[in-house]
Amino acid sequence: MKFLALLKKELRELFTPQLVIPLVVVIILFNFMGKLMKKEAEKIEKKPPVMILNQDKGEYSSLLIRKLSDSYEILVLSGSLEETLKRQAVGKKSPVIEIPEDFSSGIASGEHRTLNTYTLLSNFSLKGMMSGESLDDVMADVKKILSNLLMEKQFPGANIAFLKNPVLEEKHVVIGQRMAKTNPYDIYGFISQQVSFIPVILFMVIIMAAQMLASAVATEKEDKTLETLLSCPVSRKSIIIAKMLAAAIIALAMCLFYMWGFKGYMEGIQNLGGGESAHGLTDGRLTSALQQLGLLLGVKGYLLLGVVLFLGILCALSLAVILSVFAENAKSVQGLITPLMILVMLPYFLCIFFDISTLSPALKVIIYANPFSYPFLAPPNIFLGNYSLIVYGIIYQFICFLILVSIAAWIFSTDLILTMKLNFGKRKPQI
Repeated sequence: MKFLALLKKELRELFTPQLVIPLVVVIILFNFMGKLMKKEAEKIEKKPPVMILNQDKGEYSSLLIRKLSDSYEILVLSGSLEETLKRQAVGKKSPVIEIPEDFSSGIASGEHRTLNTYTLLSNFSLKGMMSGESLDDVMADVKKILSNLLMEKQFPGANIAFLKNPVLEEKHVVIGQRMAKTNPYDIYGFISQQVSFIPVILFMVIIMAAQMLASAVATEKEDKTLETLLSCPVSRKSIIIAKMLAAAIIALAMCLFYMWGFKGYMEGIQNLGGGESAHGLTDGRLTSALQQLGLLLGVKGYLLLGVVLFLGILCALSLAVILSVFAENAKSVQGLITPLMILVMLPYFLCIFFDISTLSPALKVIIYANPFSYPFLAPPNIFLGNYSLIVYGIIYQFICFLILVSIAAWIFSTDLILTMKLNFGKRKPQI
């Protein structure tokens, strides 16, 4: 009963408006961004507008414009280039293609002709970048259409599609004993989205939970309420376990809320592809391929991920308690948890940018000896079915947690908790 009372007290002290307000703001912001991207994706799904300044009156320019209108919203203009660009600057800012006067005669005689294209840059957002990419798509279609027209003239009645592409390819992905007919880049894209999304959440939660607990201990030391708490008829081990358990519960709740907010944001990003992958694979076919390859997280995967995350948080909280002992006041907490931040940031960045299996043996030892590496190593290894590394990691994390919590409990059982301080070079006042 005394332990439950302590746990409630710690939860009440940690669950403050200062914690809730930023959490709610972040979740609302992520969901808002996700919905905004979804609306922009719906606009992209419509026929993209293209303006053509046609100076040619020949056959090939007319056929080209007619074929392009099947896929694009074509607006044919006349007049000078300067007038067209001025009109564009105040209009939709669609890309412009200029067809020269001798375009048809040159193509008919087998000579290259140059089409000048104009992209009006008005911002450097993701949408602005995509408008530049859409012009590349238009020009690819222009070359394809003209090539087909010329081949139809040269080889009347021939199967143009076969002549241009006599070999077909069916791509397969193999993982272990599983195989699926799909594009490997779609699988890379899906896994990288999941693998890069989860570490961001883990990094934020571990750092925030450790900072929250260290600040709470430092504040109690500064306000002299820690002495009162330690003098209560409760074992000091119960006090430290209650503090860590309360911080872990708050951290897990934060993790769930952040994942919910990020989920809305990621759905918005995925819709930028119009419901299809970069290689035209629909969501349903991609899901089917992922199921065949065993790349969808099941109960076992979520359970392992949850255990690894929870032990990572407990290790961070244990270390935060030890570091908070050296705090003179709440302001010094930020500097004291810097070693913890380095321990978390190192595997975070290495897992994002490198394949751990290709690193040097020395770096591998550093990575595997760090208990905070396993929350970042877990997602890709669970996807690939490498459960042995995760299980050994869980055992190692648990041993690290026992060592760290034993050190923290020993410090709390002595007067060191009240006397140990680190002043970061603060000079003593001269008398």
